Amino acid sequence: MKHKLKRNSKWMLCVLSVGVILLLLVLSNYNTVPVQAKNHQQLTSTFGSVAKPQQEFSSKIESLETKLDVVNSTIDDVKTEPGESVATIDNENLGVQGPDSVISNEETEQQEPNLTVADEETEKKETASTVEKEETEKQEAIPELTHQNIVELTDRFMNTLVQPIDDNYRVLNYTTIDELMDAFSVFIDRDVVAEYVNFYFHEEADGLYILPTETPPWFEEANDYEVEQVSENKTVINQYNESGLHGNYTVSIEFTFDGTAWRITGINHQY
Repeated sequence: MKHKLKRNSKWMLCVLSVGVILLLLVLSNYNTVPVQAKNHQQLTSTFGSVAKPQQEFSSKIESLETKLDVVNSTIDDVKTEPGESVATIDNENLGVQGPDSVISNEETEQQEPNLTVADEETEKKETASTVEKEETEKQEAIPELTHQNIVELTDRFMNTLVQPIDDNYRVLNYTTIDELMDAFSVFIDRDVVAEYVNFYFHEEADGLYILPTETPPWFEEANDYEVEQVSENKTVINQYNESGLHGNYTVSIEFTFDGTAWRITGINHQY
């Protein structure tokens, strides 16, 4: 009986030993798999990072080879002009600016100020031409002072100065100095005629009165006169007359074209 128990104990001990060994093997395999998998991922990532630059480098090499093929094809097809080098063509195709191109750019920059000066000169000439054209048009627009113009203006002056009056020398058509000045100012400057109005007329409470006296020495239509062109729109006539009332005198009358009509702008008498 004891011998049998002893043999059974040995058998059980062997079974337990085998079980422990198997358990250790299982545990050993379980820990090894993740480590191996982890190491495999690291190796894959490392080789992948190394392979990526190699792929980019290969791509750049292929791109350069393509450009070189284009350049070689262009050199074969294009007929080079005299003085033009193959290097220039290569630079153009490769997008590189050669020495000749740099020199050309510098020359262009130097020419730009000259072009600016030329443009300014052209503009000045055009401006001068425009001004000259305007002056010519202005001269053409100014009518000539004719004998008829002179007679009409001088007669109008005298007719406005000699007003219809009543028995008391009161002016019938105007009641104030200002009204009479307005009538004169249509064809003669106010400062020119003011001297005559202030001498021949005076204003009272009941109206405007005229001084009963002779008229001033004036232009005679039948007599000759000299014409003096002072400027483009200004002319002076000088007339020498003999009169029993005023004696010998010279009357000078200035006429100016104001843009619409001729008008009297100056009167002078010399005895």
